[in-house]
Amino acid sequence: MNDWILEKIADEWSKGGITARKLVLIVIGVSVTAIVIMTIRSGIESAYTEGLENALENH
Repeated sequence: MNDWILEKIADEWSKGGITARKLVLIVIGVSVTAIVIMTIRSGIESAYTEGLENALENH
């Protein structure tokens, strides 16, 4: 996924259609997306472990 993002940035840059402001927005967008994905992933993992613990206690 990162390669795709870098290619898009390089394409825009070579066309001269990318400004410093656009670059900052892209970086912020990518960072926020990564944080959201990591948060969701850790939430799923903790819910899964909690479910396993509850299942083991009930048996």
